[in-house]
Amino acid sequence: MALYNDEGTGLISVGDPVISSSVQQFHQKDLDHPGKDTPQKHLNDIKPKEVITWNIDYRQMGVGGDNSWGARTHNKYTLFPGNYSYSFLLIPFSNSTESPLNLSKYKYD
Repeated sequence: MALYNDEGTGLISVGDPVISSSVQQFHQKDLDHPGKDTPQKHLNDIKPKEVITWNIDYRQMGVGGDNSWGARTHNKYTLFPGNYSYSFLLIPFSNSTESPLNLSKYKYD
């Protein structure tokens, strides 16, 4: 996944193994307010800000099954307890540099 500005300067993320990413134009904390009497918010409740939040995850697990009444997540969408590891690179690029998509020159350590 790559993020870049109007001038073509940006970052590309490359995962080992493949990563899961999301980008929002607000802080993650804007979705969740502490306290049981505070209503939780959804994406359409939040106004965009002058900030970018980039989540880079190993994987994401489903939150429910086939209904909204307690069905469990299917096994193929479940992350079971265990030790997981992953790595990723953030590679800067701009219009004046060689294409960042030639990934064979980058090594994971």
